[in-house]
Amino acid sequence: MLDTASPPGKLSPRRTRWPRTLAGRLTLSYTLTFAAVVFVMVWIAYWALSRNLQSDDDRFLADQIHVIRMVLLHRPGDQQALVQEAEWEVSARRHSSVFVRVLESSGEEAVETEGMAEILPSSAFPDPVPADREARVGTDILLEGGANFRLMSALAPLGKTADQCLIQIALNQDHHEEVLADYQRQLLGGGLLFLLASSTLVYWIARHGLRSIREVSDAAKSMRATTLRDRLELERAPLETAELASTFNEMLARLEDSFERLTRFSGSIAHELRTPVNNLLGTVEVTLSRARSGEEYRAALESNAEEGRRLARLIESLLFLARSEHPETQVEKQPVDLTREIAKLVEFYEPTANESGIRLESRCPAGFSILADPLLLQRVLSNLVENGLRHTPSGGVVQIGARRRGADCELEVLDTGSGIPSALQGRIFEPLFCVDASRSARAGGAGLGLAIVQTILRLHGGVVRLESQPGRGTRVTTVWPDEESRPIPVDQLRTSST
Repeated sequence: MLDTASPPGKLSPRRTRWPRTLAGRLTLSYTLTFAAVVFVMVWIAYWALSRNLQSDDDRFLADQIHVIRMVLLHRPGDQQALVQEAEWEVSARRHSSVFVRVLESSGEEAVETEGMAEILPSSAFPDPVPADREARVGTDILLEGGANFRLMSALAPLGKTADQCLIQIALNQDHHEEVLADYQRQLLGGGLLFLLASSTLVYWIARHGLRSIREVSDAAKSMRATTLRDRLELERAPLETAELASTFNEMLARLEDSFERLTRFSGSIAHELRTPVNNLLGTVEVTLSRARSGEEYRAALESNAEEGRRLARLIESLLFLARSEHPETQVEKQPVDLTREIAKLVEFYEPTANESGIRLESRCPAGFSILADPLLLQRVLSNLVENGLRHTPSGGVVQIGARRRGADCELEVLDTGSGIPSALQGRIFEPLFCVDASRSARAGGAGLGLAIVQTILRLHGGVVRLESQPGRGTRVTTVWPDEESRPIPVDQLRTSST
């Protein structure tokens, strides 16, 4: 891509993007998005499992406290029953160690699991739950050796007396950590495998879905002057890329039309330039073929001067059309007395019209003004009048009229000449196009008058319209906006002019 701010011939710095293909970018975007989703889902699943295991442990500990409370309440003196219950609690969990301690109100130990004093002293437990409330939530503790325990303590009435016992129960949770770690590994492994498989599938789908874009790219790569008539098939294209294919086909149609017009224009330029050049060379060669008198040399030079002026006018008109296509081309608008300009034009062309037997009329209100560039306005009037006189036979009429329609001014030239066939009206504004090439050449026309008129109207932000009937005449209407406006694109002008 050329950088307009850098010197010609230098490439602007370009930011490298990875991956370069659209399918790769879609796949990368999906992979990153899905990876984030998988991470969140794994975290949620891990958190939910951890909470469920913790809740299950709390329910187990609460149930055991409730059972020991029942033993202390209904069998307060049965030490053996209390010991059996504590031993059963220790053996109830296969994969977790359970420790039980029951302290009497005097502080003496009634029951304690073997080895519990060395691992979990009484001071490590949280404050006990009152005897009239159910224990529900435990407390986590991490010992120095790395062991993780869930603790719960509660008070329990001793028979029908006012004495109370303290129940302390602990559950080792190391097995839970192993379960959670294994579950996390399984989730991550499964998520990564699914992510890899889905990314591969997405890449394949993206490649398959972007096939129409590749077809557009391949068509652009194979574009040649001889293949401008080719079009992409819209029937097989998906809806998402059908608009792109349709736009590409429209671009090809415009390129084909522009190329054909450029080819015709180039051929017309070659023909128009060849005629005066051949005339110049022919005159020179004939003059130099033998000795001539001074009058004969003078006549030859006058003929060459006329051909030179014709060639200069042609080149000047072509340069004007070329410069007008530049986007920075501007015109200096100012109020112009159109009534006076038309009167001067009629006075200038009236002798030519009388000589051809044509009546030249003006139908412009007095004091009529228009906002335009004076020189370009004169050129429009001259081209339209010359075109009308050139194609109107003896006894015909050429009228110049002006009127205001809304905020715009309409200037038109009407003739009762030969008219233009309907099939050729769409090309009448093309440079160097002549309805009757032989007649235009004899009359001194090069087919640039109407093209220049259209270009001048475009520079003023106006439009030009053509109405013609073969054998009855032609009406050319130019619309000049009275307010500053942006120039209308050439394609829109071409459409409105036809």
